[in-house]
Amino acid sequence: MKKMQSPHRILVVDDEEKIRKSLSGLLQDNGYDVMTAGSGSECLEILSSQHIDLVILDIVMPEMSGIDVLKKIKEKNKDTEVIMISGYADKEKAIAIFRLNAYDLIEKPFESKEMLNTISHCLNHLGLREEIEKKNQELKELESQICHAQKMEAIGTLTGGIAHEFNNFLTTIIGYGKLLQEEMNKDPLQHYIDRILASSERASKLVKSLLAFSREQIIDPRPVKLNLIIKSVESFLIKAIGEDIELITTFKDEDAIVMVDSGQIEQVLINLATNARDAMPDGGRLTISTELGELGEKYLNTNNYVKPGKYVLVSVMDTGTGMDDKAKERIFEPFFTTKEIGKGIGLGLSIAYGIIEQHNGYINVDSKIGEGTTFKIYLPVIKSSIEEIRKVRPDIKVLFTSGYTGDIIQKKGSMKASLILSQNQFYQKSF
Repeated sequence: MKKMQSPHRILVVDDEEKIRKSLSGLLQDNGYDVMTAGSGSECLEILSSQHIDLVILDIVMPEMSGIDVLKKIKEKNKDTEVIMISGYADKEKAIAIFRLNAYDLIEKPFESKEMLNTISHCLNHLGLREEIEKKNQELKELESQICHAQKMEAIGTLTGGIAHEFNNFLTTIIGYGKLLQEEMNKDPLQHYIDRILASSERASKLVKSLLAFSREQIIDPRPVKLNLIIKSVESFLIKAIGEDIELITTFKDEDAIVMVDSGQIEQVLINLATNARDAMPDGGRLTISTELGELGEKYLNTNNYVKPGKYVLVSVMDTGTGMDDKAKERIFEPFFTTKEIGKGIGLGLSIAYGIIEQHNGYINVDSKIGEGTTFKIYLPVIKSSIEEIRKVRPDIKVLFTSGYTGDIIQKKGSMKASLILSQNQFYQKSF
């Protein structure tokens, strides 16, 4: 009776056909996927074209010895384990074998149990090593994400501090400039003051953009259906991206409510659409879609800074030129741009990043050269209850109306005594 099929593939290499057949039959009966080779050159040819987890290799073979084959395996297939077998192994060969990182050496003739146990231990060791490598890779990715988050936080803190100081200077310049403008009415030098004030106003807008990135601008979050925000700005986006680009919007979960500043989210969509337009100079397609989802363990394992829960996912996907990995790493940094000089200062996406972060959301990007770009925005979903609303807007007033009297409703536990109830006098009910 054959055992459960193993996911591992084993290559048996021996110049004696009898041993190859005997050993491969034993391994197949125990659920292993087995291939065979009669020489060292055949073994290396198989390894060059197929993935092999374990090679069982005879030491003494014509043309190319097992030790020479082992050297070449470890040079090109470092992750492949090797068990050596021989009826003529002396001390020097044994030392040479283990120096080349062979897993074990088994002398012929060997017992089936001894061979199967050695193979089992070897493959367990291989599985453990692969798991460790996988965890190390996950840790590296997590470390990279944390470093990037810390970097963005540091840039935001620095940017916010500079913006505040610069804003103070601008307030003084604009204030005195306007006073001077009033005093120099119809003066031939007034146009210089006008230019100073115009430049100051542009600088003021730049400061506001920097404050948006640093998440220090004032926002006015309110409970709103996210799809309504996208629908309200859709006509503007069509004009902004031009006739050569088709805008497609798809909506799911119409009742998904988020606590956001509608104007700020509209700004994010406009910035992303403008960025997509610049990436499609010859026209293309821009798709904005929404769906309701939950960020659980699978997503959290690779994004440790994310809070679990229900989110509305907004995907903004274009068919443009795309970007490489280096550009993706810096895409949200202020003043970083892939555009030509004079076609952008590199604040649009950093503003979008700051706005989404300020709304307790997340934004990331996926892109490849020639395959377009997709920005994904995650905004936390709220319940349409007064408790959820008051977490963000403690000053809000809520008035409930009902045909039941207030004491009956409170007695039944339908609402808290601290909430205001207006009884509907035209239609009364009793339990």
